[in-house]
Amino acid sequence: MADNAIGVIELIRSKEIDEGQSVDFKSRVDLKNPESKSTLIQATVAFLNANAAHLYVGVREGKDKTFERFEPYTGSADETCRQLQLILQDGIDPKPIGIVVEPVPVDDGFILDIMIPDLRMRPYQAKATGAFHIRTGRLNTPIPRDKVLSMFTAFSEYQAAAVALMEREDEMVTARNPQMPSHAVTLHMAIVPSEHFEQDRTSFTGRDAPMQPSGWRHWHDAFHTFSGCQNGFETIQHDMNGQPICRLFVGDDWLVHSLVAYPFAAERSGRVTVSEFEDKLKNHLVQLEGFMEKQGIRGPFAVAMKVDGLQRDPKVAWLFPNTSSKQMRSAKWVEKLSDADLAEDFHRMVLTASRYGGY
Repeated sequence: MADNAIGVIELIRSKEIDEGQSVDFKSRVDLKNPESKSTLIQATVAFLNANAAHLYVGVREGKDKTFERFEPYTGSADETCRQLQLILQDGIDPKPIGIVVEPVPVDDGFILDIMIPDLRMRPYQAKATGAFHIRTGRLNTPIPRDKVLSMFTAFSEYQAAAVALMEREDEMVTARNPQMPSHAVTLHMAIVPSEHFEQDRTSFTGRDAPMQPSGWRHWHDAFHTFSGCQNGFETIQHDMNGQPICRLFVGDDWLVHSLVAYPFAAERSGRVTVSEFEDKLKNHLVQLEGFMEKQGIRGPFAVAMKVDGLQRDPKVAWLFPNTSSKQMRSAKWVEKLSDADLAEDFHRMVLTASRYGGY
Protein backbone atom coordinates (compact mmCIF):
# COMPACT_ATOMS: atom_id res chain seq x y z
CA MET A 1 0.00 0.00 0.00
CA ALA A 2 1.42 3.42 -1.00
CA ASP A 3 2.30 5.86 1.79
CA ASN A 4 -0.21 8.48 0.60
CA ALA A 5 -2.99 5.84 0.51
CA ILE A 6 -2.10 4.74 4.04
CA GLY A 7 -2.24 8.39 5.08
CA VAL A 8 -5.72 8.93 3.62
CA ILE A 9 -7.10 5.78 5.24
CA GLU A 10 -5.69 6.70 8.66
CA LEU A 11 -6.99 10.27 8.39
CA ILE A 12 -10.47 8.96 7.61
CA ARG A 13 -10.30 6.41 10.44
CA SER A 14 -9.16 9.06 12.90
CA LYS A 15 -11.92 11.40 11.64
CA GLU A 16 -9.39 14.06 10.67
CA ILE A 17 -10.86 13.85 7.18
CA ASP A 18 -14.57 14.46 7.59
CA GLU A 19 -17.48 15.59 5.44
CA GLY A 20 -17.66 19.26 4.59
CA GLN A 21 -17.42 21.76 1.74
CA SER A 22 -14.80 19.71 -0.10
CA VAL A 23 -15.28 16.13 1.18
CA ASP A 24 -18.18 13.69 1.02
CA PHE A 25 -18.53 10.04 2.07
CA LYS A 26 -20.75 7.54 0.30
CA SER A 27 -21.42 3.96 1.26
CA ARG A 28 -20.70 1.40 -1.39
CA VAL A 29 -22.49 2.34 -4.64
CA ASP A 30 -24.21 -0.45 -6.56
CA LEU A 31 -23.15 0.30 -10.13
CA LYS A 32 -26.13 -1.68 -11.47
CA ASN A 33 -28.72 0.13 -9.34
CA PRO A 34 -30.21 3.28 -11.00
CA GLU A 35 -31.16 4.92 -7.69
CA SER A 36 -27.71 4.33 -6.23
CA LYS A 37 -26.03 5.75 -9.34
CA SER A 38 -28.37 8.77 -9.32
CA THR A 39 -27.40 9.61 -5.73
CA LEU A 40 -23.73 9.54 -6.63
CA ILE A 41 -24.27 11.68 -9.73
CA GLN A 42 -26.23 14.21 -7.65
CA ALA A 43 -23.38 14.51 -5.14
CA THR A 44 -20.82 14.93 -7.93
CA VAL A 45 -22.93 17.62 -9.62
CA ALA A 46 -23.15 19.52 -6.33
CA PHE A 47 -19.36 19.67 -6.04
CA LEU A 48 -18.89 20.55 -9.73
CA ASN A 49 -21.15 23.56 -9.21
CA ALA A 50 -19.22 24.63 -6.12
CA ASN A 51 -15.53 23.74 -5.82
CA ALA A 52 -12.84 21.06 -6.09
CA ALA A 53 -13.45 18.07 -3.83
CA HIS A 54 -12.86 14.44 -2.92
CA LEU A 55 -15.80 12.05 -2.85
CA TYR A 56 -14.90 8.79 -1.08
CA VAL A 57 -17.09 5.82 -2.01
CA GLY A 58 -17.06 2.85 0.35
CA VAL A 59 -17.12 4.81 3.61
CA ARG A 60 -20.03 4.23 6.01
CA GLU A 61 -21.06 6.99 8.41
CA GLY A 62 -22.47 6.42 11.88
CA LYS A 63 -25.39 8.17 13.56
CA ASP A 64 -23.10 11.05 14.47
CA LYS A 65 -22.43 11.59 10.71
CA THR A 66 -18.74 10.69 11.10
CA PHE A 67 -16.73 7.65 10.00
CA GLU A 68 -18.02 4.28 11.22
CA ARG A 69 -16.44 1.68 8.92
CA PHE A 70 -15.22 0.92 5.42
CA GLU A 71 -17.39 -1.03 2.98
CA PRO A 72 -14.74 -2.06 0.46
CA TYR A 73 -15.10 -3.20 -3.11
CA THR A 74 -13.47 -6.42 -4.30
CA GLY A 75 -12.50 -7.65 -7.74
CA SER A 76 -10.80 -5.59 -10.43
CA ALA A 77 -10.02 -2.10 -9.15
CA ASP A 78 -9.22 -0.82 -12.65
CA GLU A 79 -12.53 -2.06 -14.08
CA THR A 80 -14.55 -0.64 -11.17
CA CYS A 81 -12.87 2.77 -11.55
CA ARG A 82 -13.45 2.74 -15.30
CA GLN A 83 -17.16 1.92 -14.91
CA LEU A 84 -17.67 4.61 -12.31
CA GLN A 85 -15.90 7.23 -14.39
CA LEU A 86 -18.09 6.38 -17.41
CA ILE A 87 -21.23 6.64 -15.25
CA LEU A 88 -20.26 10.15 -14.15
CA GLN A 89 -19.24 11.34 -17.61
CA ASP A 90 -22.39 9.96 -19.24
CA GLY A 91 -24.73 11.10 -16.48
CA ILE A 92 -23.70 14.77 -16.20
CA ASP A 93 -24.14 17.68 -18.60
CA PRO A 94 -21.83 19.20 -19.68
CA LYS A 95 -19.53 16.18 -19.59
CA PRO A 96 -17.14 16.71 -16.65
CA ILE A 97 -13.78 16.07 -18.31
CA GLY A 98 -11.05 15.91 -15.68
CA ILE A 99 -12.72 13.83 -12.98
CA VAL A 100 -10.36 11.06 -11.84
CA VAL A 101 -11.41 7.88 -10.01
CA GLU A 102 -8.69 5.98 -8.16
CA PRO A 103 -8.77 2.93 -5.85
CA VAL A 104 -7.48 3.28 -2.30
CA PRO A 105 -6.52 -0.10 -0.74
CA VAL A 106 -8.04 -1.09 2.60
CA ASP A 107 -8.35 -4.42 4.39
CA ASP A 108 -10.34 -6.91 2.29
CA GLY A 109 -10.46 -4.70 -0.82
CA PHE A 110 -10.47 -1.05 -1.80
CA ILE A 111 -12.53 2.11 -1.57
CA LEU A 112 -12.79 4.71 -4.34
CA ASP A 113 -11.48 8.26 -4.33
CA ILE A 114 -13.38 10.42 -6.84
CA MET A 115 -11.23 13.49 -7.38
CA ILE A 116 -13.34 16.38 -8.65
CA PRO A 117 -11.32 19.32 -10.03
CA ASP A 118 -12.43 22.95 -9.98
CA LEU A 119 -14.08 22.92 -13.41
CA ARG A 120 -15.66 26.08 -14.75
CA MET A 121 -18.35 25.08 -17.28
CA ARG A 122 -21.10 25.62 -14.72
CA PRO A 123 -23.93 24.96 -14.18
CA TYR A 124 -23.60 21.17 -14.23
CA GLN A 125 -26.77 19.13 -14.32
CA ALA A 126 -27.79 15.52 -13.69
CA LYS A 127 -29.03 14.30 -17.08
CA ALA A 128 -31.52 11.72 -15.84
CA THR A 129 -33.41 14.03 -13.46
CA GLY A 130 -32.62 17.43 -14.95
CA ALA A 131 -31.73 18.57 -11.42
CA PHE A 132 -29.14 21.15 -10.40
CA HIS A 133 -27.42 20.90 -6.98
CA ILE A 134 -24.67 22.85 -5.27
CA ARG A 135 -22.52 21.95 -2.26
CA THR A 136 -23.12 24.08 0.82
CA GLY A 137 -21.17 22.84 3.82
CA ARG A 138 -22.12 19.19 4.37
CA LEU A 139 -25.27 19.39 2.22
CA ASN A 140 -26.02 18.98 -1.48
CA THR A 141 -28.59 21.72 -1.93
CA PRO A 142 -31.10 21.67 -4.84
CA ILE A 143 -31.13 24.78 -7.00
CA PRO A 144 -34.66 25.74 -8.16
CA ARG A 145 -34.87 26.10 -11.92
CA ASP A 146 -35.97 29.74 -11.69
CA LYS A 147 -32.80 30.55 -9.73
CA VAL A 148 -30.27 28.75 -11.94
CA LEU A 149 -29.84 31.71 -14.29
CA SER A 150 -29.42 34.11 -11.37
CA MET A 151 -26.55 32.00 -10.02
CA PHE A 152 -24.80 31.24 -13.30
CA THR A 153 -24.33 33.29 -16.45
CA ALA A 154 -26.45 31.82 -19.24
CA PHE A 155 -24.48 30.64 -22.26
CA SER A 156 -26.71 32.79 -24.45
CA GLU A 157 -25.00 35.80 -22.87
CA TYR A 158 -21.60 34.39 -23.83
CA GLN A 159 -22.79 33.87 -27.40
CA ALA A 160 -24.25 37.36 -27.67
CA ALA A 161 -21.04 38.89 -26.31
CA ALA A 162 -18.94 36.93 -28.83
CA VAL A 163 -21.08 38.09 -31.76
CA ALA A 164 -21.00 41.73 -30.61
CA LEU A 165 -17.23 41.57 -30.06
CA MET A 166 -16.60 40.12 -33.52
CA GLU A 167 -18.70 42.82 -35.20
CA ARG A 168 -17.22 45.68 -33.17
CA GLU A 169 -13.58 44.76 -33.63
CA ASP A 170 -14.00 43.89 -37.31
CA GLU A 171 -15.40 47.37 -37.84
CA MET A 172 -12.52 48.81 -35.83
CA VAL A 173 -9.92 47.07 -37.98
CA THR A 174 -11.69 48.02 -41.23
CA ALA A 175 -11.50 51.69 -40.26
CA ARG A 176 -7.78 51.54 -39.45
CA ASN A 177 -5.07 53.23 -41.44
CA PRO A 178 -3.18 51.33 -42.68
CA GLN A 179 -5.60 48.46 -43.13
CA MET A 180 -4.94 44.76 -43.40
CA PRO A 181 -3.76 43.73 -46.91
CA SER A 182 -6.73 44.11 -49.25
CA HIS A 183 -6.01 40.85 -51.08
CA ALA A 184 -5.49 38.69 -47.98
CA VAL A 185 -7.73 36.02 -46.54
CA THR A 186 -8.28 36.76 -42.84
CA LEU A 187 -9.00 34.61 -39.81
CA HIS A 188 -11.17 36.28 -37.15
CA MET A 189 -11.60 34.99 -33.62
CA ALA A 190 -13.70 36.35 -30.74
CA ILE A 191 -13.06 34.97 -27.24
CA VAL A 192 -15.31 35.65 -24.26
CA PRO A 193 -13.99 34.29 -20.94
CA SER A 194 -16.18 33.82 -17.90
CA GLU A 195 -14.08 36.51 -16.19
CA HIS A 196 -15.78 39.05 -18.49
CA PHE A 197 -18.91 38.64 -16.37
CA GLU A 198 -17.16 38.99 -13.00
CA GLN A 199 -18.02 42.45 -11.73
CA ASP A 200 -15.09 42.64 -9.32
CA ARG A 201 -12.47 41.44 -11.84
CA THR A 202 -9.53 43.86 -12.15
CA SER A 203 -9.36 45.40 -15.63
CA PHE A 204 -6.68 44.45 -18.12
CA THR A 205 -4.17 47.29 -18.27
CA GLY A 206 -1.60 46.15 -20.81
CA ARG A 207 1.17 46.75 -18.29
CA ASP A 208 0.27 43.43 -16.66
CA ALA A 209 0.98 41.56 -19.91
CA PRO A 210 4.44 40.15 -20.62
CA MET A 211 6.02 42.45 -23.20
CA GLN A 212 8.14 39.84 -24.95
CA PRO A 213 6.98 36.44 -23.73
CA SER A 214 9.61 33.99 -24.96
CA GLY A 215 8.22 31.18 -27.09
CA TRP A 216 4.70 32.61 -27.45
CA ARG A 217 3.71 33.47 -30.97
CA HIS A 218 0.69 35.11 -32.50
CA TRP A 219 0.46 33.03 -35.65
CA HIS A 220 3.20 34.68 -37.71
CA ASP A 221 5.54 36.22 -35.18
CA ALA A 222 6.15 36.91 -31.50
CA PHE A 223 3.92 39.23 -29.51
CA HIS A 224 4.91 42.87 -29.39
CA THR A 225 4.31 45.49 -26.71
CA PHE A 226 0.68 46.29 -25.99
CA SER A 227 -0.48 49.84 -26.57
CA GLY A 228 -3.74 51.51 -25.63
CA CYS A 229 -6.64 51.62 -28.08
CA GLN A 230 -10.38 52.12 -27.93
CA ASN A 231 -11.95 49.75 -25.36
CA GLY A 232 -8.64 48.16 -24.33
CA PHE A 233 -5.15 47.31 -25.57
CA GLU A 234 -3.74 45.86 -28.77
CA THR A 235 -0.55 44.43 -30.19
CA ILE A 236 -0.07 44.61 -33.96
CA GLN A 237 2.42 42.74 -36.13
CA HIS A 238 3.57 44.06 -39.49
CA ASP A 239 5.11 42.50 -42.58
CA MET A 240 8.34 43.68 -44.19
CA ASN A 241 6.43 46.46 -45.98
CA GLY A 242 5.03 47.82 -42.75
CA GLN A 243 1.54 46.51 -43.42
CA PRO A 244 -0.33 44.96 -40.46
CA ILE A 245 -0.87 41.21 -40.75
CA CYS A 246 -1.86 40.27 -37.18
CA ARG A 247 -3.67 42.02 -34.37
CA LEU A 248 -4.41 40.80 -30.86
CA PHE A 249 -6.89 42.90 -28.90
CA VAL A 250 -7.54 42.49 -25.16
CA GLY A 251 -10.36 44.60 -23.77
CA ASP A 252 -10.47 46.32 -20.43
CA ASP A 253 -13.23 43.80 -19.68
CA TRP A 254 -11.14 40.79 -20.81
CA LEU A 255 -12.83 40.31 -24.17
CA VAL A 256 -10.24 39.05 -26.67
CA HIS A 257 -10.20 39.41 -30.45
CA SER A 258 -7.57 37.89 -32.72
CA LEU A 259 -7.20 38.80 -36.40
CA VAL A 260 -4.73 37.02 -38.68
CA ALA A 261 -3.98 37.65 -42.37
CA TYR A 262 -2.81 34.78 -44.60
CA PRO A 263 -3.93 31.89 -42.38
CA PHE A 264 -3.49 29.34 -45.20
CA ALA A 265 -0.10 28.05 -46.31
CA ALA A 266 1.25 28.51 -49.84
CA GLU A 267 3.40 25.81 -51.43
CA ARG A 268 6.57 26.62 -53.36
CA SER A 269 4.59 26.24 -56.57
CA GLY A 270 2.34 29.03 -55.35
CA ARG A 271 -0.66 26.74 -54.87
CA VAL A 272 -2.60 27.54 -51.71
CA THR A 273 -3.41 24.65 -49.36
CA VAL A 274 -5.47 24.33 -46.21
CA SER A 275 -3.79 21.09 -45.10
CA GLU A 276 -1.67 22.83 -42.47
CA PHE A 277 -4.43 25.10 -41.24
CA GLU A 278 -5.69 22.79 -38.48
CA ASP A 279 -2.27 22.39 -36.84
CA LYS A 280 -1.55 26.10 -37.10
CA LEU A 281 -4.95 26.92 -35.61
CA LYS A 282 -4.38 24.49 -32.73
CA ASN A 283 -0.99 26.05 -32.01
CA HIS A 284 -2.53 29.52 -32.15
CA LEU A 285 -5.16 28.54 -29.57
CA VAL A 286 -2.53 26.94 -27.32
CA GLN A 287 -0.45 30.13 -27.40
CA LEU A 288 -3.51 32.25 -26.62
CA GLU A 289 -4.35 29.92 -23.74
CA GLY A 290 -0.84 30.35 -22.35
CA PHE A 291 -1.16 34.11 -22.59
CA MET A 292 -4.55 34.07 -20.83
CA GLU A 293 -3.29 31.82 -18.05
CA LYS A 294 -0.38 34.20 -17.52
CA GLN A 295 -2.96 36.91 -16.89
CA GLY A 296 -4.93 34.72 -14.47
CA ILE A 297 -7.82 34.13 -16.90
CA ARG A 298 -9.09 30.54 -16.62
CA GLY A 299 -12.40 30.59 -18.48
CA PRO A 300 -14.44 28.70 -19.58
CA PHE A 301 -14.62 30.48 -22.89
CA ALA A 302 -17.09 31.14 -25.68
CA VAL A 303 -15.19 31.16 -28.97
CA ALA A 304 -16.46 32.30 -32.37
CA MET A 305 -14.37 32.01 -35.56
CA LYS A 306 -14.63 32.85 -39.23
CA VAL A 307 -12.44 33.08 -42.31
CA ASP A 308 -13.20 35.99 -44.61
CA GLY A 309 -12.08 37.21 -48.04
CA LEU A 310 -11.91 33.80 -49.70
CA GLN A 311 -12.53 35.49 -53.06
CA ARG A 312 -9.88 38.20 -52.68
CA ASP A 313 -6.87 36.17 -53.81
CA PRO A 314 -7.35 34.34 -57.15
CA LYS A 315 -5.38 31.34 -55.87
CA VAL A 316 -7.63 31.05 -52.83
CA ALA A 317 -10.76 31.82 -54.86
CA TRP A 318 -9.97 28.78 -57.04
CA LEU A 319 -9.88 26.64 -53.91
CA PHE A 320 -13.20 28.08 -52.63
CA PRO A 321 -15.26 28.64 -55.79
CA ASN A 322 -18.64 28.95 -54.09
CA THR A 323 -18.10 31.00 -50.96
CA SER A 324 -16.41 34.19 -49.81
CA SER A 325 -16.43 33.39 -46.08
CA LYS A 326 -17.07 30.60 -43.59
CA GLN A 327 -18.28 31.33 -40.08
CA MET A 328 -19.17 29.13 -37.12
CA ARG A 329 -22.92 28.85 -36.78
CA SER A 330 -22.65 29.94 -33.15
CA ALA A 331 -19.96 30.41 -30.56
CA LYS A 332 -18.65 27.21 -29.00
CA TRP A 333 -18.28 26.85 -25.24
CA VAL A 334 -15.04 25.21 -24.13
CA GLU A 335 -13.26 24.59 -20.85
CA LYS A 336 -9.89 25.39 -22.43
CA LEU A 337 -8.85 27.16 -25.61
CA SER A 338 -6.60 24.19 -26.37
CA ASP A 339 -9.66 21.92 -26.70
CA ALA A 340 -8.72 19.90 -29.80
CA ASP A 341 -12.35 19.69 -30.99
CA LEU A 342 -12.50 23.47 -31.33
CA ALA A 343 -9.81 23.62 -34.02
CA GLU A 344 -10.80 20.32 -35.62
CA ASP A 345 -14.45 21.27 -36.04
CA PHE A 346 -13.68 24.65 -37.56
CA HIS A 347 -11.02 23.20 -39.87
CA ARG A 348 -13.52 20.59 -41.06
CA MET A 349 -16.08 23.31 -41.74
CA VAL A 350 -13.60 25.27 -43.84
CA LEU A 351 -12.33 22.19 -45.64
CA THR A 352 -15.80 20.99 -46.66
CA ALA A 353 -16.41 24.36 -48.37
CA SER A 354 -13.29 23.91 -50.53
CA ARG A 355 -12.68 21.85 -53.66
CA TYR A 356 -11.24 19.19 -51.38
CA GLY A 357 -14.75 18.69 -50.03
CA GLY A 358 -13.53 17.23 -46.77
CA TYR A 359 -11.11 14.72 -48.24
